[in-house]
Amino acid sequence: MRNPPERSIDVESLLLCARSRLDREQSIRLRALLERGPDWRFLLRWAGPHGILPLLGRNLESAAPDLVPAAARKFLRERFERNSHRNLFLTSELLWLLDLFRAAGLCVVPFKGPVLASSLYGDVALREFCDLDLLVRRRDVPEVRHLLMDRGYRPQLRLNRREEAAYRRSRCEHGFTSPDGTYRIEVHWDFFPRYFGRGMEAEGVWRRLRPATFFGRHINALAAPDLLIVLCAHGAKHLWERIEWVCGVSELLRAHPDLDWPALWEEADRRGAARMLALGLHLASSCLDARLPSEAEGRVAADPVCRVLARDVDASLFREGRTRAAGFHRAAFHLKVRERLSDRVRYCLRLGLTPSIPDWKAIPLPPLLFPLHYVTRPLRLLAKYCLS
Repeated sequence: MRNPPERSIDVESLLLCARSRLDREQSIRLRALLERGPDWRFLLRWAGPHGILPLLGRNLESAAPDLVPAAARKFLRERFERNSHRNLFLTSELLWLLDLFRAAGLCVVPFKGPVLASSLYGDVALREFCDLDLLVRRRDVPEVRHLLMDRGYRPQLRLNRREEAAYRRSRCEHGFTSPDGTYRIEVHWDFFPRYFGRGMEAEGVWRRLRPATFFGRHINALAAPDLLIVLCAHGAKHLWERIEWVCGVSELLRAHPDLDWPALWEEADRRGAARMLALGLHLASSCLDARLPSEAEGRVAADPVCRVLARDVDASLFREGRTRAAGFHRAAFHLKVRERLSDRVRYCLRLGLTPSIPDWKAIPLPPLLFPLHYVTRPLRLLAKYCLS
């Protein structure tokens, strides 16, 4: 699974730079591409939306600084420094939050953001992130909320008691804005909303947490197999619209070459996430040259739907004028990426029948009639998508 020959030198250059480090062969390849004269406007324009500007700047500076135009080099250096300063600030905020929750006796697991950058990329400056993601136990959500609000964090949602209970059953996170308004905290009790599929709940990962060291602090971290499934499912949820998400999978494979693949596939099968995992692995291999062991290659090659989805993703990565996928296209992708019929049926039922915040705002109901939102939601969706 290597890069298809039809890719332009611009795309090849970007994908080659979408990794935390280049080996000697990759550095030679990159120099050869740059000597052919890539479109620098293309490189700089697409690296931002794909979340790989820090990687682009670092790898160009390492492999071929003499081939980078002065203006592009200046732009990349300034963006790298700005991103480094912000990431270090967010890292310090995360450490403060972890101390706060530890003092309150709460078990909190940071994931994505600075922890992912440090553990997989080896440097918090090499990844772009704008918020902090924390996994907490569902029962601890109210206490975490109170601790944050007592210290000036503002919840992004204002829900009444019934809405809060319904939201927590069907969704997976609460967002909070920092006191100075410069960043967000996402407090997760699950990794994905309930409609996204049975088996993707976070409850099982608590038994498999591993100790890790983060900037001199002892923290709880997701086990590598759980993190890989979460990264692949997250990419599938968002249709793999950013190379950054593929890069995360590729970097995890590099950092953890000793994964227990039979156990990993067994867990993915149990969760109904085998195709999501296969798609993430396929993209990491075809886009970023990630090396897959035979146990992984065999499963990926055995799924023809996975290969079709990978081609669709690849074709859309640099499509001119692309926008965020519309509802029907997004739902169709979600259905294709689930291998079990029961999961596809459950997805449709939950997505179509479970009320959400727009439903509550569109048709305000008194507390006694609140359950009627389960009736009004499909009617509202019918009017929105089919009768307009």
